[in-house]
Amino acid sequence: MQEKIIYFVSGAIMMLLIPMLYNKLSFLLDKREEHSWIAKLKKTKETSQLLKIAVVMLGKDKKLDKLIYRLESSKEAEFKRLKKEIIARASTLLCVISTHLEYY
Repeated sequence: MQEKIIYFVSGAIMMLLIPMLYNKLSFLLDKREEHSWIAKLKKTKETSQLLKIAVVMLGKDKKLDKLIYRLESSKEAEFKRLKKEIIARASTLLCVISTHLEYY
């Protein structure tokens, strides 16, 4: 009888822990994907490549949108500066999003 109670309690605990563990692991995988997105931004060498990657973040933040639109009409001289600004803004935006997700 005592063994049945132990098995029942351990099963109930496992049923509670497995979804929590799944949520934590999926959050870590999402975070890794976000970092790979920023790594792709850093590796780009041309304006057209950067635009293709940065378009994904349109609509997430007004300042980032302005930077992307400026990049579209910019010249090669401005490319490096705008690229740095976009990466910095996207990094802070992704950090804010990830910290908000940790509480849910």
